[in-house]
Amino acid sequence: MTILERVVGLMVRDRMLEAGKGATDILTFGEDVKKYFHGRTAEGSTDRELNDAADRFFSAIASDIGSQDSQ
Repeated sequence: MTILERVVGLMVRDRMLEAGKGATDILTFGEDVKKYFHGRTAEGSTDRELNDAADRFFSAIASDIGSQDSQ
């Protein structure tokens, strides 16, 4: 994960927690992000690559929140 991904991930995580959202909400948000970007990258990454990256990114955030919920 790059520094930018970590910073954005922490920002998303903190905002979701402040709003009372949980791991499922983060994964749902990730699905919305994937839908938004589908077919919008004329150059660079393919839709599949973007989907895979979004899945990893949002799953990591959801996992972190889920582990905190169980503590």
